[in-house]
Amino acid sequence: MGTATICALTQGDQLDCWNERSDLRLTPLRPLDATYQSVHGDASHGCALSSEGHLPCWPNSFREELTEAWGSETTFIDVSIAASLTRGHACAVTSEREIACWTRYGGRVDAPSGEFESVSVGPVEACAIRVDRSIVCWGPMYSDAENAPADSFTAISAGRGRTCGLTEDGMLRCWGRADEAPAELRTSGLTSISVSWGNHCAITEKAELWCWGSNHDAHVGALPGTYTAVSTNEDHTCAITTQGELRCWGFNDHGQTDSPPGRYAAVATGRRFTCAIRIDGHAVCWGDSRHERTDAPTGTYTSIAAGWWHACGIREGGEAVCWGRNDYGQMDVPNGKYSRISTNERHTCAITTEEELRCWGFNDMGQLDVPSGHHVEVTTGQDHTCALTPEKRAVCWGHGGRTKYRMDQAG
Repeated sequence: MGTATICALTQGDQLDCWNERSDLRLTPLRPLDATYQSVHGDASHGCALSSEGHLPCWPNSFREELTEAWGSETTFIDVSIAASLTRGHACAVTSEREIACWTRYGGRVDAPSGEFESVSVGPVEACAIRVDRSIVCWGPMYSDAENAPADSFTAISAGRGRTCGLTEDGMLRCWGRADEAPAELRTSGLTSISVSWGNHCAITEKAELWCWGSNHDAHVGALPGTYTAVSTNEDHTCAITTQGELRCWGFNDHGQTDSPPGRYAAVATGRRFTCAIRIDGHAVCWGDSRHERTDAPTGTYTSIAAGWWHACGIREGGEAVCWGRNDYGQMDVPNGKYSRISTNERHTCAITTEEELRCWGFNDMGQLDVPSGHHVEVTTGQDHTCALTPEKRAVCWGHGGRTKYRMDQAG
């Protein structure tokens, strides 16, 4: 229930609460003789949904904000409280099928209109199921990362809740939660782009490397030297100079920036580990070695990708192989010959030599639901996927549009 109060429903649907530090029985709710359907809470706030639809909450300030915003006579059918340590915010579905959201100190919060069945609240986002079984989500996590603009692109890269692409004239276009690029890059021709959780890096036509964003122990701004390739991830970045030297920087708690000496042709940064292809085609990985994700199989590689707990590569001849953890089937490569591959936290996508895009692994947000047609490039974000068509149009999918649910964007 939280760090101060623990609550549970008895077999008789009575609510029982106590303090976890002193085992003191508490009575935060009235009436005491009511029966309850469910109890919800975070570290310091709680609500219980009674059999009659009443919603008593604690502490008093949290309950008072609900009453002030929605009245004392409103009844409810569902409730969800965010995992917030101090502020406390919640949403509930009223008996009239409306969404009611409020915070402990801010009162009523805007929510989508319509008729709903249930709601779920996270730290910075919320989703609800409408009576027609469609899903609507709102908050910073749902910021159009999968809704690509109608430009023509030559390159594309997806991160967590953000996507960036390069147009045919080398201009940068980003959507979703992407941070604003430095002014120097907004009118510059770019040749390469890499996007991750909060970091962005791009290489200009003059082979200059620029990085911007949250800067997890990494450089921001223009970096010295000239470069041909770059890859950035959650906490570190690696780039290959025009002389083939591999340079890595950022957080190094597992040795992910300690690149082996030599000359390289490609690099991919995963979560606390890095993989690269030497100029002779051999793959090497280093950093956090758990789940054998740094044990690249032997062979000559033409492409490489690194995710959270696994990595994948394409060998000469088009064979795709993966290594590391396979808890969601993200390493189960379908038979075929491939030319492009990309992987992220729990899913992998690759393009065959016939321009057929295939995706496998976890599909909780529809990130595997590939649209029909041919594709020539692919990039995998945490919960969404984007690809380029032969006509250089960007198409993206994920963030909830799967199976019987339809994803709408709250305005």
